[in-house]
Amino acid sequence: MRIYLSVIFLLWFSFYANSQPGLKYRGGMLLHTGYLKNTGQTNNLSGACFGIGGQLTFTPRDHFRLGVEGYTSNISYKAQDGYFKLGWGGLLLGYQLGHKRIHAVISFTLGGGKVNDMQFIEVSANDNVIDRVLYRKYAVMLASPSLSAEYSLKSKLILVMKLDYLMPLFSSYNAYYAYGPRLYLGVLFNRQAD
Repeated sequence: MRIYLSVIFLLWFSFYANSQPGLKYRGGMLLHTGYLKNTGQTNNLSGACFGIGGQLTFTPRDHFRLGVEGYTSNISYKAQDGYFKLGWGGLLLGYQLGHKRIHAVISFTLGGGKVNDMQFIEVSANDNVIDRVLYRKYAVMLASPSLSAEYSLKSKLILVMKLDYLMPLFSSYNAYYAYGPRLYLGVLFNRQAD
């Protein structure tokens, strides 16, 4: 069902972009780092996360942006070899403040994703003994308010620095979910439809 909705959404955007002369769209890749933590479990997770992702937005009206974005964030448990990996994406709604060479963008993303959370409970140095591992794989619905600064190098090239805060809305494992702020750096390519 999610694949069908995604395809319909992208087709609608492509038809809408082709029907609107002068409609701008921009897209690109962003690297990020941040601080994620969780509470309520025996092996608390806190520390720096790293990841990559991208966004594609359209400007149907002056200053307003509508699009999609998706990222993956990875963090390792400090006391063991376990990891927490979040892959997520969603619909982005934004508002650009001004049209100067440097401008701010306020945006909000609502979406969902999947978490892979693996914790080693007992690790044996002996290769003949089985390690005890706790592995959770679960879906999560997320909200992410963000503020970004964009610098136009050229008419078609934009440098981006973005700060967001990742918050879980619904999940069967809310106590185990890692949340927190992330800082993004990346490049967006700006185009105008013919």
